[in-house]
Amino acid sequence: MKQFFFMSLAAIIGIGFASILSRGVSNYADLVSDLGGKVIKNQAQVAETIPVPEIPAPAEIFPEPAKEATLAFVGDIMLDRAVKNSVEKNFDGDYSKLFENMSELRQADIAFGNLEGPVSTGGKKAGSVFSFRFSPDSMPALEQAGFDVMNIANNHIGDWDATAFADTLDNLVSSGLKYIGGGWDKKEAATPVVIEKNGISIGFLGFSDVGPDWMAAKESSPGILLASDPNFDQMIINAAGKADVLVVSFHWGEEYKKYNSRQQELAHRAINDGADLVIGSHPHVIQETEEYGDGLIAYSLGNFIFDQKFSSETMEGLLLEATVTKDGLKDYSKKLFKLDDSYQPQASVDYASTQ
Repeated sequence: MKQFFFMSLAAIIGIGFASILSRGVSNYADLVSDLGGKVIKNQAQVAETIPVPEIPAPAEIFPEPAKEATLAFVGDIMLDRAVKNSVEKNFDGDYSKLFENMSELRQADIAFGNLEGPVSTGGKKAGSVFSFRFSPDSMPALEQAGFDVMNIANNHIGDWDATAFADTLDNLVSSGLKYIGGGWDKKEAATPVVIEKNGISIGFLGFSDVGPDWMAAKESSPGILLASDPNFDQMIINAAGKADVLVVSFHWGEEYKKYNSRQQELAHRAINDGADLVIGSHPHVIQETEEYGDGLIAYSLGNFIFDQKFSSETMEGLLLEATVTKDGLKDYSKKLFKLDDSYQPQASVDYASTQ
């Protein structure tokens, strides 16, 4: 009997303890749940007060460098008379041999020169005793040398009348070359040639300030642009609006002399109107370069290929190399080259080192 009593008492105590323990566990669970809810709530509140940092795009951290294009400029190119004779005698009629030392032309994105005469087998001599006419067979050599754009606004382009001029336009195009400074009518002549390289549009426009005046382009007849045109400034302004970078070419000045006030006036006007580079030809000798505003003026690059052996100054020229971006001229350099007895330009050297 006593044993049964103690067993019952133990059972009652165990049941009570279990009940108390169960309530404790339940209360503990409720406590943990309540604390967990508060922690989550507090974390959310903290998260709301801390701004999420904006992670810049990779291009903002490492912006792409500005795209660039390289331009190469040379002066007067004359492929008749003694030059033609030299090609036939020394290079078996292969005009491309004249340019084999000028790798800079091929390496540039765009290469430019002044074509000092018509390209034709026809026409009648309309110029002076110093009249030039180039064989159409010579034009592929210019394209193979790396040239892209040729200026035809110069005093010798009418040497063999309007027929040869028209042939010139056709022969340049058929050889893969673009021309500036003239056209089938004034509208074409005043429209810049625009070439896009590396996402940069580079425009070219050309004028002659030494005639021939009778070759001036008309509304319905072919010819060249003259710097004396009353719409000179507006043509440059219009051209500047069609390209990121504008090159304006001038055939101007006095032969074998330093640049003059007329050249400077035209150059400054051109840059004020929107040109980035002004490239000059005609004097047959190297003239100064001038940095003006945000642009560069090369008053004369001298001869590139010409048969003027009477002086050392006429048997050398400048190669101007320029780097441009969408914002205009970035930098430039000048190289000097000399012509040998076959009128072949020799390897160029840094111009500053020769001064």
